[in-house]
Amino acid sequence: MKDLKAIVGDKNYFVITTNGECHFEMGGFAQENIYESLPKVRQFHADSLGS
Repeated sequence: MKDLKAIVGDKNYFVITTNGECHFEMGGFAQENIYESLPKVRQFHADSLGS
């Protein structure tokens, strides 16, 4: 994922993904430039535990 971020560099971008595991955020992409169509796995897990 960091290789992809290096290719994007300082260009304007917006990511649309079905990946709900925050891989783009962990790869250095700005959260405000990412749309995940599925709920985040961490949030889903927390919700199922009643947190």
